[in-house]
Amino acid sequence: MWVLPAVSLVAGVLAWTLAFLGSRFARTPGWRDHRWFWLVAGSAGFYCFCNIVLTLDVPDWVIELGSRGNWSAAALQGGGWILHSSAHLKTPVNRLRRVFLFLCALLAVVAWLPGAVVTRDVSHHVWMGVRYADALPGPLNLPAGIALEAAFLLAMLTYARAARTSVDARWYLASMVIIFVASVSDTFVGTGSYALPYVLDWAFLPTISIVGIVLVRRFAEGARRLDALSTDLEAMVAARTRELGEVNSALVIAERLAAIGRLSAGVAHEINNPAAAVVANLKYLESVIKKGTLPGDATETVQDTLVSMEKIARIVRQLLDTGRVAGADASPLCRVHLARVARSAVRMATTSTNLVAIVTMNIGEDVHAIADPGALEQILVNLVINAMQAIPDGRPRKIEIRAESADGKVFVFVEDNGSGMTADAQRR
Repeated sequence: MWVLPAVSLVAGVLAWTLAFLGSRFARTPGWRDHRWFWLVAGSAGFYCFCNIVLTLDVPDWVIELGSRGNWSAAALQGGGWILHSSAHLKTPVNRLRRVFLFLCALLAVVAWLPGAVVTRDVSHHVWMGVRYADALPGPLNLPAGIALEAAFLLAMLTYARAARTSVDARWYLASMVIIFVASVSDTFVGTGSYALPYVLDWAFLPTISIVGIVLVRRFAEGARRLDALSTDLEAMVAARTRELGEVNSALVIAERLAAIGRLSAGVAHEINNPAAAVVANLKYLESVIKKGTLPGDATETVQDTLVSMEKIARIVRQLLDTGRVAGADASPLCRVHLARVARSAVRMATTSTNLVAIVTMNIGEDVHAIADPGALEQILVNLVINAMQAIPDGRPRKIEIRAESADGKVFVFVEDNGSGMTADAQRR
């Protein structure tokens, strides 16, 4: 006597467990197509729980209440399968489906009205020694049964169309066929057409098993894909890391070559200025000597030439020292007369460029600083030359060199009336 209620109870618990798991899975990426499965499994469990009382010795009103619950759960089951098949197979919910969804929802409510689908009268039939209670059908019993079977057929047709290409659709179709056959049988049993047992709650057991297998297989397939993706991703990361290492090595080499290029350009620039002064002085002496005389400033010209050559020699020595020991001691510092160094720098810059500029010196004769005189002069030469070259032709070249003292430091400024630096030049 207690075997059939126990089967219904077990089937209901399994169905609700599957409904809970389905609702949790539906919230994760990749499982949104199962977002309505909770309704299918939940209504199946509710049907099984309501079916427990049909073989128990309970009052007639309990049988009537359980029968109403059966019809309401069956209506939710039909609507759930329509929604689930549409979401699972990505089939649009067209007008026909919306009509059946409305009918299922309406029937789920109407089933609880007294005397609508089942009446208060209860009959009994016996099969193989088991006594079944039957709430007699009401006026809406037959239309409700036809509507529910049509809703099941609509969902089955959706899976039948996809069964050729989808393995999951074949499993779902098989489970729906089992439910459909069992529901048709129970409908005839409930109307008293023949005396057989109610089997729909039994049919839910293989259906739940089939759906569980499908979900577990899909979960395992997803886990395998995730593992394969993780392996592929690790390989891609390793390959990308190797590529980035190769690119980084190439960038390091390129940066070293660029540094060598910048060093070469800087050295050429540093040497070119005094070399240009030497060439200009020698040409000047050559042109005068060819006339058979010596210029009055010959001695000064030779001294300027020697100073320029000494600067070239000092630059070469610094390069050699830098190549031997990185970070070697800098040249000794001494007290520098800024005005004298600035005049020498202007003279060398004018000789190197052959450009005429109006240079204003605002440096007091009493301004001194502790510095490397050669390096300071070379810096001023470069700044003055850059100022001369930055002023467009046709515009009077005006350059101002001034010095300011503050907080024990001396600041030297070189300003010109050129067009200024571009944004790209400022960044570099």
